Amino acid sequence: MIWNCIDKKCEIIDTSTGLTISHESSMVSKAALFQLWRNLMNKIKSEVIPMIYYDAKQLAVDYQTAKMEVEWRFRLMLIFVCL
Repeated sequence: MIWNCIDKKCEIIDTSTGLTISHESSMVSKAALFQLWRNLMNKIKSEVIPMIYYDAKQLAVDYQTAKMEVEWRFRLMLIFVCL
């Protein structure tokens, strides 16, 4: 269950589908948040507005750097545990 402070609604998410129990996308789904982000980018007239979520993630250098660091640390932990 997710409580949305913006419009004071409660969402119950079906974990098998990722949709609400009324079969709608959640307000906090990646798709919904990405669409809100794209709308904001259009309003501020950004020069680069990725059309798909994957492309937006690739443009986020800090995100990619942190992701690679976390993956590398997990691999190190796995190697250490297996020794």
